Amino acid sequence: MCIGHQIRRLRKAAGLKAADLADVLGLDASAVSNLEHGRRSVKADELGTIADFLGVSQLAILEPDSLMGRLGAAHRTNGNEFSNKDSLLRLTAIAELHQVLDEGGHPTPLRTDTPPQQQDSTWLQHADALAKWSRKRLRLASSGEARLAELAAAIESKLRVDVMVESMGENAPLGLSITDADFSFILVNADQPKTSALLTLAHELGHVLNSNQTTIHTNTDLPAQSDNEHLASAFAAALLVPESEVEKIIDEYGRSAESLAQMLENFGVSYETLSSRLHNLRIINTERRDQLEAAGWTGLIKHLSNEEVARDLLAVSGARPQRRPPTLLAWRCLHGALDGTVGVSPLARLLDVDVDKLIENLNPIENLNIVGSDAAKAINGDFSVPDAPTDLLQSFNEDPVAF
Repeated sequence: MCIGHQIRRLRKAAGLKAADLADVLGLDASAVSNLEHGRRSVKADELGTIADFLGVSQLAILEPDSLMGRLGAAHRTNGNEFSNKDSLLRLTAIAELHQVLDEGGHPTPLRTDTPPQQQDSTWLQHADALAKWSRKRLRLASSGEARLAELAAAIESKLRVDVMVESMGENAPLGLSITDADFSFILVNADQPKTSALLTLAHELGHVLNSNQTTIHTNTDLPAQSDNEHLASAFAAALLVPESEVEKIIDEYGRSAESLAQMLENFGVSYETLSSRLHNLRIINTERRDQLEAAGWTGLIKHLSNEEVARDLLAVSGARPQRRPPTLLAWRCLHGALDGTVGVSPLARLLDVDVDKLIENLNPIENLNIVGSDAAKAINGDFSVPDAPTDLLQSFNEDPVAF
């Protein structure tokens, strides 16, 4: 596909008019038509303007068959522009970094297992199947606040999907994800309660596991409008709040405030998520769910007999997630920076550290190639505490301290 044809494809996918492209380029309609049909070449200074107009990376235009080309206008839905441009640009920059690293000999680790595919099942049945498959592989053991960090690490180590938690602003999406056979990535907004961030991470994982095409998904607090969104939400609830674990807690604590508190502490989800999950499991009816939601989280704390548990829930309510770099991508970027595939700046941006300080820290690593066997000997040597010098021991033995 020629560059002009790719520009036309991306423009139409974004719902933009050729006349608008002509305006930003300062060309007439016939010149743009010639450009899009391959009868006129694209000048170097025009490429950046066109990419900005389309809201895509220049690589999406130059390399249609690459990840950036496949992503293309994936951030647009029904002709409406993405709700937060800064978040989109961040995700685009990450995808661009992946592509440069991949082409430079630093590919992303391949998944060793594939999730079940939806065939004759409904979206709800498929969500349950995906959750069961994921729980078996992720093997989550932590409870409460620790679940977010554990889930993120397990997604990377077991499923080979990068997870990043980063501040994107209060008005930005709760989370975003890239679903692609070659590169899947989850970005969670740190500017939300930790309980919400946990659900967002699980929701985006649902999109990654359920998708068989290259797309960008966004997670907002708006009601779901499609089966894909319903599936991702159902998957997240089933993954984080397993029915069998709910039943165990009810058997032990009964149907009480203490039971609800124990669930919140174990599962690390919000009060609203828990009440909705209990309703979906048909453990409570619609009337009881509405009553629980009306009482609210503060009502639950008020009715707890155990003050220590109540204080723990109170502390968790205001907790925000810590920033987390995508370790798989950062590792690839480190090796890319060492061999010159990329500069140090992308790695510094991933790790949120000062560029100059990072360069200073990387210098000893680069010098290992010069030191060679001496460096290997030092790294692999014995780190035990050395014996004290003989003369020092003798001085203590010959002249003990007198009291």
